[in-house]
Amino acid sequence: MDKKCTACGSCGFPMSKLEDYALKNPESLYCVHCTNPDGTLKPYAEIFEMTVSYYKNSQGIEDSAARKLVQDLLTSFPAWKKMKEKENAPR
Repeated sequence: MDKKCTACGSCGFPMSKLEDYALKNPESLYCVHCTNPDGTLKPYAEIFEMTVSYYKNSQGIEDSAARKLVQDLLTSFPAWKKMKEKENAPR
């Protein structure tokens, strides 16, 4: 049987090792990077900046492009999907 690589429900980080999961709990929906030491989800702004930094440093993407990419990316994940729904709600 093949092992399934789960992705973080906040940032999409692949969680393939126990150390990747919050609290090293394979039942966690979030990765170690998106959670506080007690396993609670960090604020959106903190995860947003962390992810922007990742794309700028690892992919060489300019700041404005990285911010747009990350905004679209994060709001596609379960933890932040409601933000996108509110954004698109009729006014």
